Amino acid sequence: MGKIELYDYEEYKKQVFEKNPKLKEKYDELDLKYQAIATVIEYRQKHHLTQKEFAKIVGIKQQALSRFERGLVNPRVDFLQKLFKAMGKKVIIK
Repeated sequence: MGKIELYDYEEYKKQVFEKNPKLKEKYDELDLKYQAIATVIEYRQKHHLTQKEFAKIVGIKQQALSRFERGLVNPRVDFLQKLFKAMGKKVIIK
């Protein structure tokens, strides 16, 4: 069995972004979207909810939640508000 080498992901990102500022710019543009996705998935997992169960709570279709969680859509603010309200959270834009 070969040796597995671990690395610091944050340090790796820093090095890559220093070499490619345009990639950093694109990454930053998508950061909010992926933070929202991660928050929803973590909430569902923590509360042992399927997509179907959580979608029903939110008042959306399971397919819409699935597309959101897979990053296939750019969610509108009202969609995010529905999700976060169902989780007892607020959307604050600074």
